[in-house]
Amino acid sequence: MSKEKPKLDKKLLAAVILLVLSALLALSGSFTAKTLLYQGVQTEEVWITGLDGAKLRAVIYKPSNAQGKLPAVIVVHGLGASSDTMNAISTELARNGILVLSLNYRGHDGSEGGVNYIGDPIAAPNISNDLFASLTYLQGRADVEKQHIGVIGYSMGSRAALRLGILAPNINPVVMIGPYYAWEISTVNTTRPSNLLIIVGENDIITPPSFAELLFNYATSSSGKPSEVFGSPSAGTGRKLVIVPGADHYTIVFTKKAIEETVEWVLLCFGKGKATYYLDPFLLGSLSGSASFLSIIAVLCVAYLVTRYYRSKGKIVQVESKSSIRRTFAIILIIVLSILYILASFYTFPLIVDWGWRVYQFARFSGAQYTIFYFLFLALALLPIILVLVAIKREILGDAVQKLKKNWIPGLVTVLIAWLTVYIMYNISLTGVVANYAMTPTRFALMFYLFALCLPPIFVDEFYLRELIQDKIPVKKWWLQLGITIILEYMLRVLPFAWWVGLATQPLVAEGILKQYVAAGLISLENLDTVKSFLGMNAYGLYYAFMSVEMLHAVVASYLYKEYRNIGITSIFRALTVAFTMAAVMALL
Repeated sequence: MSKEKPKLDKKLLAAVILLVLSALLALSGSFTAKTLLYQGVQTEEVWITGLDGAKLRAVIYKPSNAQGKLPAVIVVHGLGASSDTMNAISTELARNGILVLSLNYRGHDGSEGGVNYIGDPIAAPNISNDLFASLTYLQGRADVEKQHIGVIGYSMGSRAALRLGILAPNINPVVMIGPYYAWEISTVNTTRPSNLLIIVGENDIITPPSFAELLFNYATSSSGKPSEVFGSPSAGTGRKLVIVPGADHYTIVFTKKAIEETVEWVLLCFGKGKATYYLDPFLLGSLSGSASFLSIIAVLCVAYLVTRYYRSKGKIVQVESKSSIRRTFAIILIIVLSILYILASFYTFPLIVDWGWRVYQFARFSGAQYTIFYFLFLALALLPIILVLVAIKREILGDAVQKLKKNWIPGLVTVLIAWLTVYIMYNISLTGVVANYAMTPTRFALMFYLFALCLPPIFVDEFYLRELIQDKIPVKKWWLQLGITIILEYMLRVLPFAWWVGLATQPLVAEGILKQYVAAGLISLENLDTVKSFLGMNAYGLYYAFMSVEMLHAVVASYLYKEYRNIGITSIFRALTVAFTMAAVMALL
């Protein structure tokens, strides 16, 4: 009698295939991007000694067939970024015969020193001095034409680039992308700095076109017209303003228009002829988007496989909610709770901006405090709602406590493996192309520190999202409940910031709202101007961050709760991944 063949487990097979495919697609996409990106380009990692002794990491890009001396440019990124962010510009310049020194600012991507924005632009150990050290380094290289050295800066880097152009007259040209400046504008005129190109995105909120136009007016005595060359590039008095259609502050360095304008301006000012182009930067932007999508698939597959293993071993305890309510009331409750969540997130945002700027150098990192304060103030706003509901229906708290006692070992193992998958996928997809997610010991230490700060308020947030919303969705099919939860959670995260981004384009409306905070004593009058100035920037930054990273959280944390019914497990996953993404991109102070 023949033995019956075991049935093919289609779900298991599908999960394994999807996991392998997502990893292979991420690898092949990254390999393709890097192959195209570095075609005809050779790179070299160098270390530059800052004026205060800090070791600064930089990457040299030059043509593969380079011989003799080459004109050179210093390329500098924005806050929380790295030299990888500027790869599209750096490699295209190199293919056109320019030696590029792409600097990692102090406190960024392996560079020492810590970011310091304050102080004299020459004497203080700040980002401007790193450019002077880079200039000295280039002037000492045997393969550099010392009379042809320019600078290109993006966002925060554009201000440092402008300072270098003002304080070092031999720097020519100066390119500002997403231009940022302060006192420097008073020193700009028709001859200083040499050959100034200003590029700004049409939809930029952080450094809007009006900001760039004001600088351009100073540089041309209000006689220049956008898109037209003012002055004489051969005489060093060239000026040009380019407004890139459809681009914003974050996408502008990956637009074809910005790269072409930059390369053509540099070659024009160096007298090196016409530019040729090889890479469409849209590829790099597409890679970034696909990396997030592939990461979600890979993490879900891993979570499913680990959970399935523990279920087969009988290690996962089935826990059902004892707090049941009628379908109609459940729908009304979810709608009300969702509206309250959005309002809580919306109305606490000005406090996030206020507190974030008051402690700008908070705990040795820059920028992460906004995310920490977001979860903190949101938790404080949600707590009264939770307490009221628990007082009305006490079994809600009892349910949560009972669930918290279950499934810790398999849940924690799943979370750690899921986080490791996120780490691997982000690195194979993005590191070396458009970002750097490789973690140093310092960044790992920072990640665990951020994790400890974020975990308590995230726990409150998870209680609200899981016990009060996900558990109450009145559908029987698990996949439908999970889908509704993911959509709801993503909307709750993103909509409040989208709302503020819209208000940032209406200063009078935003100011009217902020005056109510002053009247209530939540924001001091002396801090009002600061909050007004940086409201749009911070709303824009958090909106971008939550648009990408929150999709991963919404999908995976919702799935983990479905499997383990433990908000402690989902809180740890969320806090760990939030801390990782912050530690990977934050500037160390």
